[in-house]
Amino acid sequence: HLYLEGKGRSSPVVVAVHGRGGNARSMSPFFRVFPRDAHIISLEAPFPDPDIGGMCWWLMEESMSKRKYEKIGGLLLKETDRLVSEYGLSKDSLFCIGFSQGGAILSVALQLNPCYFKKAALLASFTVRVDPPLPPSKDIEAKGAEVLIIAGTKDEFVPLEMAQSGAVYLSEKGFKVSLFVEDIGHKVGRRGMARLRDFFA
Repeated sequence: HLYLEGKGRSSPVVVAVHGRGGNARSMSPFFRVFPRDAHIISLEAPFPDPDIGGMCWWLMEESMSKRKYEKIGGLLLKETDRLVSEYGLSKDSLFCIGFSQGGAILSVALQLNPCYFKKAALLASFTVRVDPPLPPSKDIEAKGAEVLIIAGTKDEFVPLEMAQSGAVYLSEKGFKVSLFVEDIGHKVGRRGMARLRDFFA
């Protein structure tokens, strides 16, 4: 789903990636934190979820290997590239935001192509460690995505320790990472939304 809200080709582009059981419209509550002139690409996962309905990026009962995660992350980058080219959008200011499963897939995309996105927000999510060949950490530090991780102390699906571990891992790879913690469950609260607005400003 494409929401062409921008003023032209130079407007920033935000790629939104929903979580398990969602769809391309599930990320709409976050649209208000994006720059007003941003184009929004809201991607929908490929697999129907047999347990909770909606769509998912991988089936929970499926055994996932690093190669499978890399395939999904690579398809996300390929589809984004296709839409950006098809609609004549700018690749100079590509941002991304992902919730839960969607954030996990974005963490893979970041490792596959560290300099593709300028900013990445991973919400109530975790980092999948695929360890692909990466450029030297100093290059990622200079040109790679700036990453914001928002986590909840009461998250029943993604424990805070998983978010913290992902922040350390991505930092060690060379990404500039900020971790914002709220006293909430598997969601983003009012303070987190304000932090997101500042991050994408």
